[in-house]
Amino acid sequence: MSDQILIVAGIVSFMYAIVFLEVFLHELGHFFAARAFRVSVKEIVFISVQPKVIYQDPGEPIKDGLTYFHEAPRAHQNAILIAGPLSGLLAAPFAYLIMHTYPDNALSSKSLRSPSLS
Repeated sequence: MSDQILIVAGIVSFMYAIVFLEVFLHELGHFFAARAFRVSVKEIVFISVQPKVIYQDPGEPIKDGLTYFHEAPRAHQNAILIAGPLSGLLAAPFAYLIMHTYPDNALSSKSLRSPSLS
């Protein structure tokens, strides 16, 4: 029974790690696109229980020639919005290559067990 619980716990942990990584890549896509178009990034909302809206005083000066998202051209706004999902799509082939680089049994539970001392 404890082996089954460990297997389920491992699968659930792996799924959480994959979701965490995908959300991280998604947010990085938005961040890097915003920085590429010289749009100010006040905060990165990574994992939150409830959605956050970040308000910044429009009268507050932005340094280094950055602009606010709502002041950026529409094409830049669309590129920033699309960059999140696109980063996940671009990461998928790399994940596929990593998973298929190892031989079939290289990551099996048999190869991960410690060798017997007999």
